[in-house]
Amino acid sequence: MKTSRYLTISSALVLLVASLSMNTWATEAGYGAQNNVSTHNHFALAEQYENLAKEMQAKATEQMEILEHKPRSSFFGKNGQHIKSHIAYKISTFEQAAQDNLEKAAYHKAVAAAQTSPELTDRPAEINKQLNKAKYKANQHSGL
Repeated sequence: MKTSRYLTISSALVLLVASLSMNTWATEAGYGAQNNVSTHNHFALAEQYENLAKEMQAKATEQMEILEHKPRSSFFGKNGQHIKSHIAYKISTFEQAAQDNLEKAAYHKAVAAAQTSPELTDRPAEINKQLNKAKYKANQHSGL
């Protein structure tokens, strides 16, 4: 009884120590990679956010078409009003997500342009002002 308990506790401690050292190493590697964000990554992120915005807008228009082609709530069955209000909520959610993604894309485009443009690097105060404005708008809409 004592031997099995001792082996269980010691093996758990060994695994715990091994995982802690791995997490520390992974965090340091991730920190270095996180600080090394290049201009290329910002352009890629901007494209990704634009594509997400297009997808959200397509979903919103699809839901609008569903709502327009079924003008009466009787087409939706017994809970027609509830379903119509749910579809309207989904439309507004998709439109808000599209707007947020477009703002994030604009922010990443501004960052990438600031990193590549030599004339902008001479004026860091203006760059910081533009970036802070973009961050403020992005944070305002994301609820931070």
